[in-house]
Amino acid sequence: MAAQSAQSIVDWLIDGARSAPLAEEVLTELCERLTACGVPLWRVTVFVRTLHPQSIGRRFMWRPDKGTDAAEGSFELLERDVFRNSPMVYVSKTGMPLRRRLADPGCPMDFPILKDLRDEGVTDYLVSPLRFTDGEVHFASWATRQPGGFSATDLGIIDSIVRPMSARTPASANSPGAFAAAIPN
Repeated sequence: MAAQSAQSIVDWLIDGARSAPLAEEVLTELCERLTACGVPLWRVTVFVRTLHPQSIGRRFMWRPDKGTDAAEGSFELLERDVFRNSPMVYVSKTGMPLRRRLADPGCPMDFPILKDLRDEGVTDYLVSPLRFTDGEVHFASWATRQPGGFSATDLGIIDSIVRPMSARTPASANSPGAFAAAIPN
């Protein structure tokens, strides 16, 4: 059942997430579909750089009790230590995912945000690269408070939706993926 539901999420994203025309709605519906599929999400954040003279990008954050909010990131963000020393910058620069099992006492606490997340009860934290077709790497982060963290099935479901979140759909070489299409520049 979970695999079939996960495939329906992938199909929805590839088809352009038509039921959610705004980026905030895309993330809300995506997270609702993932939790209905059994993925124990506590918080999901997506950061996408934009071509704007006053904003480096947009951050979308979803929580089950609050829904999705969006915020503009000023260029000053790039100068802040909290941003420069973040897993998000690491993933954006390397293009590699990063996972930290925060409930594990031996978990490397190599980024300041990890302590904050652990203090909030997060047990597992994953940052996934979102590779856009222009070569830029943006990111999505996934956090859970589930005892034991994300299961292998949860991680497989998350991994299956990452590419359709940012890639161009095969139906049209000029049509961006669902999330990218919903983000205005």
